[in-house]
Amino acid sequence: MYGLTRDVYQDVPGPLLGLPVQRIGQWGPLIQFPAVPVAVALLPETGNLLAWSAGWKNDWTFAGNGNTYYATYDTKTGNVTQGLYEDTKHDMFCPGLSMTAEGKVFVNGGSTYQKASQYDEQTGRWTGVSNMKVGRAYHSSTSTSEGKVFAIGGNWRVAGKKDGEVYDPKSNTWTSLPGAPVSPMIVAAHRGGIFQDSHTWFKPMNWYGTKGTGSQKAAGLRGADTDSMCGIFVMFDALAGKFLTLGGATTYTGTPHKRAHIITLGDANGAVNVERIGDAEYARGYANSVVLPNGKVFIVGGQYNMVLFSDSNPVLFPEMFDPETNTFSKLKAHTVPRNYHSVAILMPDATVFVGSGGLCGGCQANHFDGQHYSPPYLFETDGVTLAKRPSISSATSKVALGGSITVTMADAGSYTFSLIQMSAVTHATNTDQRRIPLAASSGSGAAYILPIPSDAGIALPGYWMLFANNEDGVPSVAHTVQVLI
Repeated sequence: MYGLTRDVYQDVPGPLLGLPVQRIGQWGPLIQFPAVPVAVALLPETGNLLAWSAGWKNDWTFAGNGNTYYATYDTKTGNVTQGLYEDTKHDMFCPGLSMTAEGKVFVNGGSTYQKASQYDEQTGRWTGVSNMKVGRAYHSSTSTSEGKVFAIGGNWRVAGKKDGEVYDPKSNTWTSLPGAPVSPMIVAAHRGGIFQDSHTWFKPMNWYGTKGTGSQKAAGLRGADTDSMCGIFVMFDALAGKFLTLGGATTYTGTPHKRAHIITLGDANGAVNVERIGDAEYARGYANSVVLPNGKVFIVGGQYNMVLFSDSNPVLFPEMFDPETNTFSKLKAHTVPRNYHSVAILMPDATVFVGSGGLCGGCQANHFDGQHYSPPYLFETDGVTLAKRPSISSATSKVALGGSITVTMADAGSYTFSLIQMSAVTHATNTDQRRIPLAASSGSGAAYILPIPSDAGIALPGYWMLFANNEDGVPSVAHTVQVLI
């Protein structure tokens, strides 16, 4: 039996932080999964979670076994159902991971290094697609403005260069991009080991293009920062091109830092502005970051000394980054370490699902569970009473680039709005996550018109969550919007 289990409100109480309870949020009960959920994806039709491990429920190998254990978490009932994907012999541990413009979960590479598969929520089935041009694992992939998927890097599966390639869902074809070389992002072997170009977040920054045979242009360094393997990155304002980066280390294991930067993108292939801001509360590696409807960033888990497959050295206090002040603040602690192989993702109810860790056979660091964190904006000042939430009565469900979303609220009031892209995460890497603040072109009270950016590089084709925030900063439950190609 999987689903909700024990209550976990016994963790560190608010007064020990010296902070009002309302400002630190609350943790919900643990949710049990049949396999360690080292990868999760938000399903656009229902808002349920798809989770999976590898060819084993509690372990992985470099070669894999051609199978993948997965589960679906029904967020309305709390039930978790399990499945085994073995049709195309794709062990989907440590893959590139993206959401397609059609809302399918797209998994490329991994232990079964050249395979690619996608999950269709409407049929509830995994299916195989064309094999990749280059076998790869431990790499990254991301959705593009054309509704394609770009993959680059990776290691430990198949020798040779892991230059870029792009997948077109319409033609079911991969195209090699020799003009998008991986070489600018490779670090010295003694620092990266098998992870030289994996889930990259190193000091040199690069622009990559996916048209034609591909392109690459250096974008400078991240200030005076060092390479920051296993640090966090999150685009909290796509309209302004702003990322938060934080933490990580010069080696894949070892001591992380707590330096933070704001990176602001300009035009493609153009200058990139890097601003060093104040340090975070904690140094951490293997952590996760999630952008919230109000533009703040929730940072959770990780270790202050990075050790693979271990519950040691956990950072149990999450923190919140506020882009208005460029400052960090501590939140309510959790009791389960969320270290290597942990995940976190924003849910349509504006909570954050946090879970996993381990996948190391019989080790003590395996965590077959997750839980919801409810941010401070969901509570009254006492930190316990749930705040009255605004409600979207109706809104446009499909919108073209440059078009508008018409929104009717249940009650008249003063509201702000934002779009957050539905995404997927594994190994603390979520390349599709981004937020667009929306300014109403007209309307007040209960009716609003919200223009959508015309740039597909900002409003990527695919499924988004539309949130309405009231004057107190309390968000609505999300309305699903598909941005069309």
